[in-house]
Amino acid sequence: MVSVRLSQAEQAVSQLALEGLSNAAIAGARNSSPRTVANQLAAAYRKLGVNSRRELRALGDLEREAPRHHHALATLLELQQVSALTTREQQVLARATSGESNKLIAYSLGLSLSSVSTHLARARRKLGRMVR
Repeated sequence: MVSVRLSQAEQAVSQLALEGLSNAAIAGARNSSPRTVANQLAAAYRKLGVNSRRELRALGDLEREAPRHHHALATLLELQQVSALTTREQQVLARATSGESNKLIAYSLGLSLSSVSTHLARARRKLGRMVR
């Protein structure tokens, strides 16, 4: 996923989570405990900068659309190196630079329009440049 190093186990459980399996179902498929799966998913989330399966799914969707959104992925990779931005600011900014409207960004990430505008303004201020 994106440009981070996940262990083989983290990659496997993340893929199964993207396919909609519960922790218990993933544990059964991998011959491990649900707690082990939860720990592996938590480590993957931390490395990927996401907080939930919903955000993992959104990141997976963005990656699958790579040919159409190559610029957005390049921007996302660049932003992951910018420690001044929060994870949410990176997510909002990546979608904004791929051409999504604030309304679509808000819907996709489960935010209000006001929150999207605030995240974009803070990212602009931190980066010292226009982002769209």
